[in-house]
Amino acid sequence: MSTTDAIVTAAYKAINAIDIAEASPSPAETTEGIRRLNAMVSSWAGQGLAVIEQTIKATVTSGSPTLADIANTSTLAPGLNVSGTGIPANTRILSVDSATQVTLNQNATASGSAVSLAVTPIPFEAKFEQGVIALLAMRLAMSAEDIPPWVAQDARDGWNALQANFMPVPKATFDPALVYTTVPRRQILLR
Repeated sequence: MSTTDAIVTAAYKAINAIDIAEASPSPAETTEGIRRLNAMVSSWAGQGLAVIEQTIKATVTSGSPTLADIANTSTLAPGLNVSGTGIPANTRILSVDSATQVTLNQNATASGSAVSLAVTPIPFEAKFEQGVIALLAMRLAMSAEDIPPWVAQDARDGWNALQANFMPVPKATFDPALVYTTVPRRQILLR
């Protein structure tokens, strides 16, 4: 699975917003891309996409981007969003430094030990990446003319794959308030 930065870069390249030879978008473009990716994922979560948020406890130091004394960093990766007390908005993991320490892309604004922090991973597997990249590219495009046909097709395919794999199917349930009646159905419908 790619990092959010890699997904944002691929999305900008898909719509030719940055030259293919460029290593990455500008910091402002990256920030906007990540903002839009997070908005997409949040809206999908509202529609039933399985977004797993994990809570970690860490030592946070004001003015430092380092989170220390984490029990286990094996489920953490660069690009994951981090929020909580002393963590500025739009903060994500820049690097996993060891089994107990990570570095963030922004400095903490408060200090504390065993601070509970929420870490939200990208909730899709590698097999969905191309579709997610295309969906993000469509959101980043300035106009419909900026979207190559293959990107639009990948976005449709990606959305269908996400829906098929993550969206819940409504289940029929029995309403115990319903009671059996001996009145013929025809008479009930005519009333």
